[in-house]
Amino acid sequence: MMETVGAVPAVSLAEVKAFLRVTHDAEDALIAALARAATEAVEAWTGQLLIERSVSVDVAVTGPRLRFPLWPLVRVEAVSWLPRTGAAPGAVNGWSVAVDAAGASWVTHGLDVRDGLLRVGARVGLAKDWNGVPETARLAVCRLAAVGFARRDGGEGSAMPADVAAALLPLRRVAL
Repeated sequence: MMETVGAVPAVSLAEVKAFLRVTHDAEDALIAALARAATEAVEAWTGQLLIERSVSVDVAVTGPRLRFPLWPLVRVEAVSWLPRTGAAPGAVNGWSVAVDAAGASWVTHGLDVRDGLLRVGARVGLAKDWNGVPETARLAVCRLAAVGFARRDGGEGSAMPADVAAALLPLRRVAL
């Protein structure tokens, strides 16, 4: 389970409207929704959150450390244990974070349990705001919003366009 707080599009409404060459305000709500959806699609495809935000992730306890599933981890703010049995949940003290050579983040928790979940509260994202998002990602969001805008009355499927996928390849994080 993952909860995110404050998800925002990776580009401004004005930037998407300029990309679309739309000068009126009549479709601002639609264009803003397309920018949010395009941001979500780029994040899902790259495996990285573009705008830094707070997340809460529940991860099964399978050993003394766990791989944090989101990229890039800015900081862990809290770790708590959620047992599957009737035991009381509680804060985990003494946790630490390490990043391996591949850039994966690992949370060491020190619990001597194999049952339950760890809830990790963290800040995750490439940039503090949309101005810091890499240009390739910003253009990909604009391009995907433009595809959605063109297809808003129906049309072809919703696959990632090949030109957008190719542009995003350097940002893609795949966990094996």
